[in-house]
Amino acid sequence: MKTKLIILTITILALTSCRKYEEGGSYFLANMSKKIAGTYHFTHYYIDGVDSVDYYFNNEYTAYLNFGIDETETKNPLSIDFEHNSNDIYMNFGINGGWFWDDKKKTKIQIEFGNLGYVGNVDTILPINPFSEYTISKWEIKKLKNGELIIEADHNSKHYRTELKK
Repeated sequence: MKTKLIILTITILALTSCRKYEEGGSYFLANMSKKIAGTYHFTHYYIDGVDSVDYYFNNEYTAYLNFGIDETETKNPLSIDFEHNSNDIYMNFGINGGWFWDDKKKTKIQIEFGNLGYVGNVDTILPINPFSEYTISKWEIKKLKNGELIIEADHNSKHYRTELKK
């Protein structure tokens, strides 16, 4: 009986201590790069506490952040893509870059963007610092759970909170 109680206590402690991110998500037996990989759309984009999704995307665009994995490179592929929400207008553009873990605990990532690549007439939302051309930013993961990714960064004297959903 005593042995079962000790095993149960250790199991409960192990499972509860695996919580990695402040707002949710654990890493128990998970490959964190595979867990973060995927295509997310922006649900909220706070700049100094003000949700700026509608401002930056004018209700005309949907923005996607695509986290890839390339285990042969030090930097994983990353892109931010914008798609026009109208079926009668073809406009698609994005920025390519890369991401990598910025700490051993895998609670922080660094994002680096290069040049803008686009198809169509771009007269809208860029720059959306720190998701703009030729930027490097460091983000803390607040949540990585159930297809949700919440990241925060301080960049150019502003605080950013980005809420994304697969």
